[in-house]
Formats: sequence, structure tokens, C-alpha cells
Amino acid sequence: MGVAWSLALSLAACGDGAPAPASASASSSTAQSAPDLAFDGGFDGGSRALTAALDRVRAATERAPKDPAAWTERALVCEANGLDEAATAAWTRVTELAPNDARAWYHAARGRAAAGDLEGALAACDRTLALDADYAPAHWRRGTWLFELGRASAARDAFEAAARLDPTALEPVWGLARLALDAGDAERARALLEPVAERTRGRSYTFLLLASALRLLGDDARAATFADRAAEPVWIDPWKVEVLEHRVGYHEAVEGAQADIAKGDFAGAERRLVALLDEQGDDVSVTTMLASVHLAAREPERALDLLDEALERRPDHYRLHYNRALALGALERFDEQVEAAARTLELQPTFAPAWFERGKALVRLERFGAAAEALAKALEYGPRDARLERLLEQVRDRADASGDQPEDQP
Repeated sequence: MGVAWSLALSLAACGDGAPAPASASASSSTAQSAPDLAFDGGFDGGSRALTAALDRVRAATERAPKDPAAWTERALVCEANGLDEAATAAWTRVTELAPNDARAWYHAARGRAAAGDLEGALAACDRTLALDADYAPAHWRRGTWLFELGRASAARDAFEAAARLDPTALEPVWGLARLALDAGDAERARALLEPVAERTRGRSYTFLLLASALRLLGDDARAATFADRAAEPVWIDPWKVEVLEHRVGYHEAVEGAQADIAKGDFAGAERRLVALLDEQGDDVSVTTMLASVHLAAREPERALDLLDEALERRPDHYRLHYNRALALGALERFDEQVEAAARTLELQPTFAPAWFERGKALVRLERFGAAAEALAKALEYGPRDARLERLLEQVRDRADASGDQPEDQP
């Protein structure tokens, strides 16, 4: 698969890229309902510091439960250190206590989007823009969420508004290029991306989109050159930087584990991640990253055991079911892999990597009609990928030759 697919299929669950299943609503939080921040024990260095920081912000909100500044500090520390659900609850509490705080609404919007509640994210983002219409990142984030919801015209308006407010920003260019690619207008995407391709910040994602455009235009040689330097984006903006300044140790440990993985030191990565899990408790991102380490170390049984245990606590979390599908595929338990992918798609119907895993498993089971439908969905919901298109064509040919009929999909 292409670069975007390889990233999505290896450690997809470790970032913010794919949305979680949308909740019915983004309900308000209170001092009593915000997730608990108590942690048992501590570890050397940043771990003890993180526990101390969490205890400090929790105590502050308990002393002053109606103080928006205390809840803001709690939200900042939680988000910066990977406690996304607690952070979103705290940001929501700030919006209740200080309804004219544009930053709080903005951070609440990002949290809701990361949890899959794109409609809730848009509502919070609209409130942000009502309070501060000139903050360009709110416009391009809004455009991104509208794009994910299939509202191309509104997304285009949002990206163009962001570009007017900040002509130097890459994110609006990326958004407009994604719209062009989605519409099949590769020439428009190329024209948008080539002038900014060598900007230092964010250029790896520009390369990823430009490679897709060039492939569609038939320029495979140049596409390959850009694809070799491509990567998924890091979505950053001044208000988010303020959040990251409150990191205490969590991200350092995750980054250390990622560095261990990159150099093939899976035992080192495992040690770091197990320590984080011992401290953080039920952390889906760390759990799925540790499962990926087990898979990379060719220990799929350990990955499956880890994920099954996590699913007992979080049975409706799509990331865990998706990673379970990966583990079952590595074990060549393809019938079960199909079911795990189906469960993922029940929770997150537009998650393209799950459609791809389902399609691969169905191919191995020689259920070519159903496989073709699943791979078509992967193309529909994911980035354009020439190799996936060729695979789909081959599977369709096999389905026609065998007379295999499509099946009901999730």
C-alpha cells in the first residue's frame, strides 16, 4: 500500500487521525462527572512528576469547583499528557463556567473531534468563531471536519476563509487539495501543492498529497520521489502549542517508545509502554501502540491477549477492535479477522483501514465478491492509492471468474 496506508495500518491508533465513533451528544461535565485523576504509585523521573501534576490540578478544582482558571489548568495538564477524555471533560467544564472563552470552546472542539463527535466539534467550533472570528486555525479545523462529513462546499468555504486570514498557513492548502483530489481534479491539487512543496514546516504531508495527485496524472516517477519523503501531518497551531507546554513526561515516554520501534528495539519500547500502562491505567492509545510493538516483534498472540483484556474494559472502542483484527490477521485466523473488522465498522463505518483489513481477510478466504465490496469501501473512505485500485481490479476479476457474489457488509 502507499505511505498513507502503511502508516494507518501500522500505528493508526496512536494518533488523532481517525475519528472514534460519534457519541449521541457532547454532554456537559461537572466537577463530579469529570474523569478521575487519581493514580496509584509512581515511577522514576517524569512519571512521578506527572502523578504530582495531576494530583495538583485535581486538588485545585476540588478547592474551587467553580473557578474556570482551575479547570483550565486541569484541562491543559490532562491534554498535554495524553489524558484526552479527562481533558475534554475539563474543557467542557470551562465552557460552562466561562461561556465567552474562545480558547476553551476551541479545545473542547478538538477533543470532541478526536473522540469522533464531529457534529459536536463543529458546534463548539462555531461558538469559537462567534467569539473570535479571526483565528484561522479554527476555520481550517472546521473545514477538515466538514470534509470528513462529506460537506464539500462548506468545507471549501472554511478552508478559503482560513487562507484569507493566514496566507502563509499550509493547512488550508492541504484542505483545498484534499477536496480537489476527492473530486478527481488532480491538476487542481497539483497546482495548489507544488508552490508550497518545499516549505520546511509540514512539507512531508504536502509531499504525500502531491504524490497522490501526480499518480492520478500518470507521473509515477515524480510521485515516487515525493512518496519516499511523505508522512502524515502534525496538526499544530498557536493555541495548541500553549497546551503542549504543559507536558510532564507522558509524551517523552511515548516518543522514546517510538524511537525504540524505529530502531527495532521492541523490548525497549515494550518496557516504556508497560510502565506507562501501569501508571496511566486504561489508556487506549498506549494499549494499541503496545499491541503494535508485539505485532512488529512477531508476537501476535501477545498482542491479541493484550487487546482482549482491554476490550473487557472498553468493549465499544473501535481502535481496540481494529488492532484485534490486525492481530488475528497475523495469526491467519481470517474468519475471526473478518468479524473483528466488522465490529470496528459497526462502531466507525467510515474507517478505511478496517475496510481494507476486512477486504484482505476475505481475499484469503476466497470470498472475492465480498472482498471487492470491502476494498471499494476502503478506496471510498480513504486516500486514493494506485496499488489499492489495482488490487481491487484484480479481486473483481477473480469474483467475476468464480461467479462469487457480493455479501451483506457491516
